[in-house]
Amino acid sequence: MRYLFFILLLNFTFITKGQEVIDSSETVMLEVQIFNEATLNPLNEAEISIIGTDGSKRIFFTDSIGIAYTPLNTQVTYSYTINKKDFSNKTDTISIIGNGIRNSYLRKYYLTEAFICFIELPKLLFHNNTTNLIALPNENDSFSLMVSIMNENPTLVVECIAYQSKKELANLSKKRAEKIINELVAQGIEKDRLVFKDGGIGENEKEEDNRYVIFRIIKTDYVSKEENK
Repeated sequence: MRYLFFILLLNFTFITKGQEVIDSSETVMLEVQIFNEATLNPLNEAEISIIGTDGSKRIFFTDSIGIAYTPLNTQVTYSYTINKKDFSNKTDTISIIGNGIRNSYLRKYYLTEAFICFIELPKLLFHNNTTNLIALPNENDSFSLMVSIMNENPTLVVECIAYQSKKELANLSKKRAEKIINELVAQGIEKDRLVFKDGGIGENEKEEDNRYVIFRIIKTDYVSKEENK
């Protein structure tokens, strides 16, 4: 009988070795389902990175039918990011606090493909011979829109392409791009996510239509240096 008990104890130790020990009475299950927004097909191998106010961190992935599960501790608020290569990211929070806590939670998300340009990047226009932005009636918050896009999609790297008209001062296009990049960095965007390109003289017929900066997505798999510290 003593030997049987030893064998059972040994088997139990082997099974649980290397696994996180979680008290199931103090946890709930989160189910995440990820889909392609355009086709509604499930997305496999989407990465979900989750951080709790208790200091816990976890990364898990969707399976072949776009589903992933993870246990969450009660009395904790979690924030998480969903990342899939060539798709825009999603961020969300979930709070497992208070009375009436359920046994499980379901969240569904629909990701947009970055290169099929469901992400419409703003165009920034400038006053003549200056680096000062023009606020158009329907684009008076275009810079803030760019900040929001970069914050909501932290794996994007964009190319900042600046143009100028023939009658403007030399190298003004470069100064415009540099100013926009510096202002984005001042808003908390990592500089490595912003690539400068001087477009030179614009080719529009009207001079005033050539004073602008546009953005182009060139990568969707950027990894923050801040996360690696």
